[in-house]
Amino acid sequence: MRQDLDWLKTTLIRRGIPVRQACRLVGELADHVEDAENDLLLAGKSPREAALLAREKLGGMELLADEISTCFAKRTFWGKHPVLSFVLLPLFSFALIPIVPIVTGNLLVRFLDRLREHGIGYDLQTVLTYCNNGFLAYQYLLAAVCAAGFIGIAARYACSVKWAAAATGTLAILGGLLVSVLTVGPPVHAGAHLSGTITLGFELSDMFSPERIVRFSLPLVMFALLAGRNVWHGYIKPTMTRG
Repeated sequence: MRQDLDWLKTTLIRRGIPVRQACRLVGELADHVEDAENDLLLAGKSPREAALLAREKLGGMELLADEISTCFAKRTFWGKHPVLSFVLLPLFSFALIPIVPIVTGNLLVRFLDRLREHGIGYDLQTVLTYCNNGFLAYQYLLAAVCAAGFIGIAARYACSVKWAAAATGTLAILGGLLVSVLTVGPPVHAGAHLSGTITLGFELSDMFSPERIVRFSLPLVMFALLAGRNVWHGYIKPTMTRG
């Protein structure tokens, strides 16, 4: 019986149910089986008969694992539509890239205008350097936040490490293929504002540039950090124990 419950716990963890919750569920089932055995012993059954009958009442472990996983996943939109949630939405998450630079760019222009109104000058090249570095850092942050978000949603609402891996894999591949360029131009005449454009695209050339390597790696690192415990307890540790 203990072997069956260990198998059930491992299977639930592999499917994405948090380790603590899987342990709690299996512990409750173990208590239920123990109570059933005690009731059967009091009814006059032998220890062997009581154990077998209590095990039969629990049903098949595979069916039980399916029912628990389905019960957890089907309660939410994310679990009902995993392909949309963890494959298509990560694809469209890159449409978020221009939003923050546009907003912050307008705020920056207003700030620089105020400086100019008060007779305070600024070095245009320094501004351009900060803009480009900030745009790059923003992309890294967005990749990490999106990956963490999809992993958290997959674990909490879809109960699936595999869908979390699908989402982070999608983000990693697109991050490695993404080409993003921020172009900030100087004022075209006295009194004009700074102007800027954002160009986004995907290409296979120059795949090993530092920026693209970081964008590719960040979602995978987030998966290792946030879903690593499920992978360890669900896949690696059981394999090592059997070995």
